[in-house]
Amino acid sequence: MSGEAGKFVVEAPADLVDASELKLLLNALVHSRAVTLQRVKAIDGLPAVSGAAAMREQNTVNWWHSLQDRHEMIDATEMGKRLGASGQRPANTANAHRRDGKLIGLRRPTGNVVFPAFQLDQTGHMRPEILDVLKRVRSADRSEEFALFWLTEPHAAFAGKTPLRLLDAGESDRVLDQLDADLAPEW
Repeated sequence: MSGEAGKFVVEAPADLVDASELKLLLNALVHSRAVTLQRVKAIDGLPAVSGAAAMREQNTVNWWHSLQDRHEMIDATEMGKRLGASGQRPANTANAHRRDGKLIGLRRPTGNVVFPAFQLDQTGHMRPEILDVLKRVRSADRSEEFALFWLTEPHAAFAGKTPLRLLDAGESDRVLDQLDADLAPEW
């Protein structure tokens, strides 16, 4: 390859290069370079993000992946169906329960809302112990995210087990006492 800056001249024996293949390869190269330049311009137009903000964003993404690996997450339509909603819009039932503070529903980084399936028992009824957790969390002006994180992450008071695991084992009094302690204001 030789030539001036910005110009490429390919030198090869005529019998080794098929002109149509060469033209396709060169077009692909030019297109690839144009796409790369468009991406660089788009990135240059983004606001600067601090290292701490990027780390928080990555931690959020990692938490979502971990949560989805450990717990079934369902959309509003499926949650409404599991709650026994009939009709054409079962998602409305799930969204109404969420609005009323009876279900944890979280907006994913992609924008859609998902519901942890563990909030329902085998018969499709809301688990009363989860409702108790939500009521206490909301009374303390904490978010759904707080409730979900608190339920699903290992807790030192439970020897590294999650509060949800203890709820599943029937230890709701112990879990609720610890939640009250965790929510109590520190003076």
